Amino acid sequence: MSAIDWTGADISLGMLKKCQKIWGGRANLNLVNCAAEDLPFIDQSFDVVLHVGGINFFSDKKCAIEEMIRVAKPGTKIMIADETSDYIDSQYKKNVLTRKAYKNATFDLSEIEALIPEDMEDTNTSLLWNDQFYCITFRVPQD
Repeated sequence: MSAIDWTGADISLGMLKKCQKIWGGRANLNLVNCAAEDLPFIDQSFDVVLHVGGINFFSDKKCAIEEMIRVAKPGTKIMIADETSDYIDSQYKKNVLTRKAYKNATFDLSEIEALIPEDMEDTNTSLLWNDQFYCITFRVPQD
């Protein structure tokens, strides 16, 4: 059995340092500081693409999704997961530490669903944990 190579990307150096501290000694891990809208990877380089958290607040969600698809090999499953608007309203907008930052935040799950290209296969959206989080999955078509 061969080892699995993991690559993580985040715009936050702090999050990358935290990931390195937790996972760095347990995996073949490569961490990259970049924006999701401009991934520094060659086309069709990943067997699985996961995006967890943050896309709700990206300024260019479409570009980020296009980048996920670009770096995925044909047949690759892609997952996008984040908080639902109900969770954002009930947690971030009411918390004394985050309410100012999220005061004007708006989010519509159908907006992100609509950005998944029609030619993607096996597209599915699930709500999780009492509808507090969503998970969109789809597969890049085979060549």
